[in-house]
Amino acid sequence: MASKRLRSNVDVVGGINELLNLPVRSPPHGEERLDTTSFSCQPNSFVRVTETDDMRPSALKRLRTSESSAGVSSRSPSSASPSSPRTTSDSVGGDELDLLRRKDEEVADMALFLAKTVGETSSRHSLAELVGLLVRSGVPRVALALKRVGAQTTFVGNLHQATSFTGNERRIAVALFSSLMTHVDAEALFQKCVVTFLVKSLTLADWQEASPALAHRIASHWSARRKQKGTAQQPPSGNSCGVADGLESQVAKLCGGVAESSGSYEDKSCASLALRSLLTIMFAYNTSPHIAASRHLSVPLLFANAGGLQQLGKLLSSREMQEHALALLEVLTATEELSLQNDGLLELVPALVAQLRTSAVEVPVLKVLTNITNILPHALSATGTVKPFTQFALETLSRSRALSTPDETEIFALCCAINVVKYESKEKESPEAELASALVASQDTLMSLACVMMESYRCSSTEQLVRSGYYALLLGALSLVPVAEEEGSTTLRVPVMTAVARVSDGHSVGLTAGHQPMRIVVAIIQEFLLFQSSAGTLTKEAVLEMKALVDRILSINHIDVASHGDRGTTTAETITAVSTDKDDDLVLGQLL
Repeated sequence: MASKRLRSNVDVVGGINELLNLPVRSPPHGEERLDTTSFSCQPNSFVRVTETDDMRPSALKRLRTSESSAGVSSRSPSSASPSSPRTTSDSVGGDELDLLRRKDEEVADMALFLAKTVGETSSRHSLAELVGLLVRSGVPRVALALKRVGAQTTFVGNLHQATSFTGNERRIAVALFSSLMTHVDAEALFQKCVVTFLVKSLTLADWQEASPALAHRIASHWSARRKQKGTAQQPPSGNSCGVADGLESQVAKLCGGVAESSGSYEDKSCASLALRSLLTIMFAYNTSPHIAASRHLSVPLLFANAGGLQQLGKLLSSREMQEHALALLEVLTATEELSLQNDGLLELVPALVAQLRTSAVEVPVLKVLTNITNILPHALSATGTVKPFTQFALETLSRSRALSTPDETEIFALCCAINVVKYESKEKESPEAELASALVASQDTLMSLACVMMESYRCSSTEQLVRSGYYALLLGALSLVPVAEEEGSTTLRVPVMTAVARVSDGHSVGLTAGHQPMRIVVAIIQEFLLFQSSAGTLTKEAVLEMKALVDRILSINHIDVASHGDRGTTTAETITAVSTDKDDDLVLGQLL
């Protein structure tokens, strides 16, 4: 029998070194404590293992390989247990999403900080830093990052807290805001500070240039230092001019997309840019009524309370900004939200009437006057502008009759006149009927109005029928205007009825008018209402008001309307006649 080989120190040291080089594995779910305890309870186990013939270097190598592979497999996602504290971000692409989210948060935080700095300091340095961030990251990227963290409203509000901007710096700030407007939500624009900032920016450029010392009295940044007495005023360095030029070029680059629709940024003044921004806000306000209703705010009222109406009145004489000022006034006065701003609206009327002689802006001015007289029907009489408006209206109507083609100037002049005459027809509200009296001062004028109504009605074109409807409304309202006579008060019914009877040759629409020529006016008004309602241009209030006007014409002219059950009534008479019965009320009720 062969004797066993005696162990040497080399074998012992080599085995210990190989064991020490084995990787340490932490078994899951608390198995480490169990194995350690079992190992400590067997102090001689290590001796028994090392004394076996099977534990050779090759066996130890296989053990290391198996343990290493087991450790890798235990860390793989496929072998992870359901109770593992891993999040969904550890899945495929999760790390990239976390990185993008953190970058968005960093961009949003930096944008908020710079906007707040601009609002607090009104300095060119902070403005340049903000512009640089927008140029580097892109306006859409910054706006989206702010939206993800819910800070768009805060960002826009902080940016418009600046009160010390002067000259070109305010122009840069307004241009910067105009480039942001198309990328932020509408609710971020409906803020008092935004409207107030833009209204202050409507100041004419010559006023800003008249007080250049203001810029030297205001410290533009915290780093500004008070100059020592006796120190000579140093001219602006080339470095500051270079910064200004660089800032201008960066803002022009940001406004590149906006410039495609509104013209070059370099050619626009601060007031012109502010007008365009206010127009954009008003369009967004009119298309998002639910947002304004939920926040209980009115952008037109914010504009008026900030002194915007007075500023627009000054801009009406500027050729550069006249067009956009009128467009903004038209949008502001399209609703009755400014009905309480009587003084501000009345101050605009003389300036608007004076612009009627400018052919380039006749239609925009008439649109604004129509809206104002719809809100304040006494606007012309309260401002003493009835006479110049009447003269313009008569010239426009006579010129349109000579051309035999309706145009926008004629239609809006009619609309404005109808608003005023309807107000004057209410005796309790209007003590004097200046416009109505001027229109009927000459019988030729009444004959001309009635003739255009009949000629347009006999045409088959849609625009001529609409034109006829407006003339019928004007004549119908004129017939209700009260006038004072020696024997007592009466109305203008007789001269209007006489003019209609002469031009109609005693015949109405397919039937004999007889002794009631005003039946023609009533029939045309009803057909006009039906057409306008089918086109979707009438509101419920407008239909009710027109129905009340028709009822008054029927009553004051003692028009007898044949009932539908009368066999002697023709079909045409049934269509054109206006009835006060319940069935006919339903016909108008269908328009609501």
